[in-house]
Amino acid sequence: MSNETWEMTTLDWTRKGDHDEIVSPADLAELIFAKNKQQARDALLIVAGAVGQNGVIYPCALTIVKTVLAALPNCSLVAKSDCLHLIAQITASESAPDSPDIAKECLIEIRQATWYFIYGLQFDDVELACLYVDILGCLGEKFEDLRATAVKYIKLALTRNLPHYDIEMIENTIAGLSN
Repeated sequence: MSNETWEMTTLDWTRKGDHDEIVSPADLAELIFAKNKQQARDALLIVAGAVGQNGVIYPCALTIVKTVLAALPNCSLVAKSDCLHLIAQITASESAPDSPDIAKECLIEIRQATWYFIYGLQFDDVELACLYVDILGCLGEKFEDLRATAVKYIKLALTRNLPHYDIEMIENTIAGLSN
């Protein structure tokens, strides 16, 4: 299998990140196709650092979101965890001052994958449940018309055999969305 997705060949990789960094398709491929936890973490540091930090994202985030969302169904468990962390980070962030629409553009892409996050919450490894809840919770906060759907499926996650600390986080997310 090639370490390049169709999205990598069609998207704009000149969009800059934090400190004018440019993430290359190869940088993102290291994350998406990581074979072990260390490779995934090393790649995540490069990609996430460019996308943004401290709740602020930069223009390269849109290219990253589109590519990661398209690759998620085929990621290994090792890579999927860090890819979901990245999506959760982007979902919870605001636009950098010089790119006022980037968060909105990313959220539109992420929202279109709601069905995938619901599917993953039900069927993916239980280790990933908290990441799906983070993403669905943020989507429910940012899109009022998704709130009831997010709450419904997040509540259903409680039927899975989850660790105690995930149950507390899920209950807190439900409470936050229900207010």
